[in-house]
Amino acid sequence: MSVYAELEKRLRQIEKRVAELTKDTAVSGYSMRQLLLLQQLYFHDGQSPKTLAAAVNQAPTSLTPLIDSLEIHSLTTRLPDANDRRSVKIVLTRSAKDPAFRMAVLDTLTIIEDEFKGWL
Repeated sequence: MSVYAELEKRLRQIEKRVAELTKDTAVSGYSMRQLLLLQQLYFHDGQSPKTLAAAVNQAPTSLTPLIDSLEIHSLTTRLPDANDRRSVKIVLTRSAKDPAFRMAVLDTLTIIEDEFKGWL
């Protein structure tokens, strides 16, 4: 099996396990990448998409659909950057800042991290 095929297989296993771990929780249905974006925004709300992409090790173009999805779920919104009219900041909404939801996101990421420590 090629390295790429093995990586793809591992990624599918991780995605499946993440879905199992989040089933019937407040974060059920959210992808690992979406949870990581929320975590980053919990630590530093109001980031530019470029800064946010670098923080979660993603290409800025791959972030757009993730941010769009979080907006559809009323968890983030784009606000104009006061210092640069061409840019926006991604900010958490009241729903995302709800203490119970925030705790669910952060607890889930801790569980996922513990689950996959031996994989890397």
